[in-house]
Amino acid sequence: MEIKISEIPEEGLLRDDEEDASVWDMTELVLEGTVGIHLRALRQHDDEVYLHGKISARVVCECGRCLCRFSHPIQSEVHIQYLPLARFQNAMERENMQRDIDVIFYTGEVIHLNEIILEQLIVSIPIRPLCADNCKGLCPCCGEDRNKIECSCKNEPVDFRLAPLANYFHTKEIRRDHGTSKA
Repeated sequence: MEIKISEIPEEGLLRDDEEDASVWDMTELVLEGTVGIHLRALRQHDDEVYLHGKISARVVCECGRCLCRFSHPIQSEVHIQYLPLARFQNAMERENMQRDIDVIFYTGEVIHLNEIILEQLIVSIPIRPLCADNCKGLCPCCGEDRNKIECSCKNEPVDFRLAPLANYFHTKEIRRDHGTSKA
């Protein structure tokens, strides 16, 4: 997907597309359904382009508690200023402009949007997605999905600072029962 700068009218150019997720060949994430792209490009000072709007999709995630795969809606607000690289010959000035995460330099007469759309989708994925707010997760003892099966494991809270001592005494009892106690 691209925008030709010379074709952006004074009132702006609206891109309102629904693209099939299969068009986006990505290894970074798995999309399903369609990707909604609702962007407006405005020209400023003949060669600057301001892009704003929304990108939405459904991404296949793995739950951070129970590890089941589920579809999760994501949406990203886009606010980006495209500036011509040729205007910034001074390296220091260009470096200062690049510090602003909403500024991207372009060359030529076409702005390619695929990379920015992909980037916006990736940063919109939750760090630890949950299939449901009340997901019970996996049993720490047997590994069963507690959303599907109620296991009979004892889930006694253990002070993590004392956990090595529990293992120490357990190992000592096993040695004593087998006649190999060294104490």
